[in-house]
Amino acid sequence: MKINKRVLFIAVLLGLLVGFVDTILDYKYFYKSKGFLNLLIFDIPEHEIYIRFTILLCFVIVGLIAGNNISLLQEALHDVKILKGFLPICANCKNIRDDQGYWNQVEKYISYHSEAKFTHGICPKCAEELYPDLYKEVVLNKKNK
Repeated sequence: MKINKRVLFIAVLLGLLVGFVDTILDYKYFYKSKGFLNLLIFDIPEHEIYIRFTILLCFVIVGLIAGNNISLLQEALHDVKILKGFLPICANCKNIRDDQGYWNQVEKYISYHSEAKFTHGICPKCAEELYPDLYKEVVLNKKNK
């Protein structure tokens, strides 16, 4: 797991800020006689320690998760190559013209400009056109099964 330190730092700051706001509200509504500084630092009620720790821990956990997700997304974005715009393609042979004016096979062009890998097969239409006898035999075998 890769830790995004900036996100974790922000999460800790937010956790501390929420704990500080909680202290302000406690001072205003419940512990006015203790004094704000005492309530914030010295004379913290036991249940408030658990609350502040839980709040901080939740923010740290969220920060770790968010930071890890951000790191994963940044890595994925770095790995993505996108083909954009118009691709000049031959209407007959389907070769693609590159920026230097050379004609390349579709597989070669796309492999060079992306992370795509190719495997080859043959579609039913081409199989019937190129291998009519074999195609009829395969189709008959499928029908008999």
